[in-house]
Amino acid sequence: MRFYRDVSKAPSRIFLLRSGDIFRNLAFETCLYLDSSRFKLATGETVPPTDILLWKSDPCVVIGRFQSPWKECNVSLLRERRWPLARRQSGGGAVFHDQNNLNISFVEARSVLDRRKCMEFLKATLQPLKPDTCVHVGDRYDLWISGPSCESNKATWKKISGSSSRLGDKVAYHHCTLLCNADLHNLSEVLSPSFRRRTHTSDTLVLQVFPGDEPNFVDPAQFDQILSGFRAWSWIWGSSPAFHLDLSEFLPSPSPIGHLLLHCKRGGVVQSLEFSSNVVALQGFVNALSNALAGSEIRTSSWHGLLDLFHAQWQFEHSEQPWLEEQDFVLRALRIFSDRI
Repeated sequence: MRFYRDVSKAPSRIFLLRSGDIFRNLAFETCLYLDSSRFKLATGETVPPTDILLWKSDPCVVIGRFQSPWKECNVSLLRERRWPLARRQSGGGAVFHDQNNLNISFVEARSVLDRRKCMEFLKATLQPLKPDTCVHVGDRYDLWISGPSCESNKATWKKISGSSSRLGDKVAYHHCTLLCNADLHNLSEVLSPSFRRRTHTSDTLVLQVFPGDEPNFVDPAQFDQILSGFRAWSWIWGSSPAFHLDLSEFLPSPSPIGHLLLHCKRGGVVQSLEFSSNVVALQGFVNALSNALAGSEIRTSSWHGLLDLFHAQWQFEHSEQPWLEEQDFVLRALRIFSDRI
């Protein structure tokens, strides 16, 4: 059954996404968000439908729409452990996902989505499950827990969830990652009664979506296109804002040339290289190296050929000058960085 084609009067739905693939789950969420016709009021209705998505991801890191992966996470460790890096379409900070974290998304018409009410709904759902603690909604639409006395001292609270949103003209979603070890099916059974009260309807469907079944619920061509987009280098890495990196950690300690700074434009494209040092003889070398790197992308091991060529050309053009140990330090630092990105 192709559910997305057959429904005429849209019910509210709870989706249990059974894929651990972060890209599939983000793509499914986006397909629901783009289906603006679903969230229009049907004749005789006063409240548009709501969709809730519940899923767990295999180990991965998810960064916000406007974040730089090189600034927010240990890229070399991700590669070493073969954990994917994903970029979501909402803002907010970097989040680690694994099977002990529960991801929850609310998708509604923009006119009715209330982020605080979404979190208050989760608070009301979680509180009976944790009678020995108090659940609080923070000022940034996050969730916290405290002891049974519900102390007002926020310094003693423990954060269990942040959140972020994407607000479109017609549709919006609010999602969060809850730090817990929850069973999706059991939680959906807990959510359903209060969800019906929240949406003022008795017509709520709980739907399991296994990997490969997504086309039964959303447009197949659109899902495939969005899935490819989420997995693309141009989206995950190439959408990074401008940023600066201090490469001094790849130099000997203490650094003989001070700080070695890499400035990058939007998209992980090198803008310039600079250093803070009183080694005057090194300035021309770094300036020339900066020009050679300018415009190159920060990709794994992509600089080795460029650095080898620069090294050979510099020595040929400056054969009358001695090769400085500090020049070796700079080239070695860039090679190490290139291998770890």
